[in-house]
Amino acid sequence: MKLSRIKILIVEDNAVSCEMLRILLELGGYKVVCAEDGSEGFLMAVTEKPDLIITDVAMPTIDGFHFIRLLKNEPTTNNIPVIVFTAYTSIREQSARKAGADEVAYKPINIDQLHTMIRHLLKSG
Repeated sequence: MKLSRIKILIVEDNAVSCEMLRILLELGGYKVVCAEDGSEGFLMAVTEKPDLIITDVAMPTIDGFHFIRLLKNEPTTNNIPVIVFTAYTSIREQSARKAGADEVAYKPINIDQLHTMIRHLLKSG
C-alpha cells in the first residue's frame, strides 16, 4: 500500500499536539485527519474509514479507553489498528491492550518508533 493512500486518524484534544503529530505524519507520507475527542473521533472513524488510529487517553466527553471500546464493538471499525498516544507513563500497556489498543506510544514522541509501529500494524492488519 502506498503511504499517500494510508489514512491515519488522530484523536487528540490538545490542538498543538495534534497539529505537530499531523505534520510529522504528513512529512512521512501519510494522509492525516484529526478529531478533538473520542465522540468526534468515533464519528470520523465510521465516516473516514482510516487505516489506523492514534488516540490520546485523557480527553473530554469520551476518554481514549472508552473510545477504543466503542471502536472495537462497531463492526465497521473493529479491525482498525489503534495506537494509544499518551503523556501518562502510568498508563501501562496492559491497561491499553485490555481496552483494545494494539500499541502504546508515549509523549514526547519518538517519530522513528512511531513510524515503525505504524508499518508493523499495517503489515499485520
